[in-house]
Amino acid sequence: MNSAIVQKVLAGETGILQQRFSYVSGTSNVEYIGKSLAGVADDATGWQIIKLTYNGSNVTDINFASNNSNFEFIWDSRTTYFV
Repeated sequence: MNSAIVQKVLAGETGILQQRFSYVSGTSNVEYIGKSLAGVADDATGWQIIKLTYNGSNVTDINFASNNSNFEFIWDSRTTYFV
């Protein structure tokens, strides 16, 4: 699994958010997307995590960690939140 780090400034009350992307092995398909306030460590709580499911290169499903869009998850544990 490959991961890349991107930081962006998003408008609104949230201020600076950081994002993480984890790719399906051997493809350019993003499998997991993580967002948190800038400075939250990958092994700390405070992440919102989304998983994308594909059929070939087409996204067929988008799910939040534990069906919850709150910023309360750990990026390093992202695979454990989806059954």
